[in-house]
Order: sequence, then structure tokens, then C-alpha cells
Amino acid sequence: MKISCDTCKETGKGSYTTRWEDGKPVTECDECRYGKGLIRLGKSDKRIFDDIQTPFWKIMGQKPKPKDIRYEKYLKDHNMTYGDAVKLRNINATQKSSYEQFKKTH
Repeated sequence: MKISCDTCKETGKGSYTTRWEDGKPVTECDECRYGKGLIRLGKSDKRIFDDIQTPFWKIMGQKPKPKDIRYEKYLKDHNMTYGDAVKLRNINATQKSSYEQFKKTH
């Protein structure tokens, strides 16, 4: 038996949640329940990697220092994101990141 969303009437969308409304069970997919922007399933790997590389001061809502302003201007001039900068830094590094080895083990 396939579960379908009572709101959008689609099946096979991943995880579903059942809640009670007026004494009847209502089944909704995560997109209908939380909205498309709030679930992480629809993000591409690049976008997730870029989100992870966001600097701490920006996440915490702090003011950037002058060096951070210069760095953001450099990234904007070269049409790069923080994730692109990290990848470029790892390519040119003398001691490579162990991320590829980590991916093999997990």
C-alpha cells in the first residue's frame, strides 16, 4: 500500500506525517507540512556544501571585520561562494584535505 499526501495527492515523496484533524487522520508530506524552503531534501550537494562553509561570524549575526569585508569583496568579484573558495584552497594546498579518505570510510 502506497501512502499519499492528502494535501497535494502525490505518492512516494519521502517521509509523511499523520496528524488528527476533526477526529480524522490527515497525512501530509514534508513539503506540504513545512514548506519547500525548510526541508533539506531538495538542496543540491553544492548548495549544502556552501551552507556548511558559511563563516561563524555570519551565522551568529556579528559585524564583519575589515579583512572579512575584503574577502567577501574578493569572492564577489570572482563570482565565487565560500564553498568554491574552500575547494580552490584545497586543490592548491600542499597538504591535501583528508575529506576523500573520510568519504571512503563512511
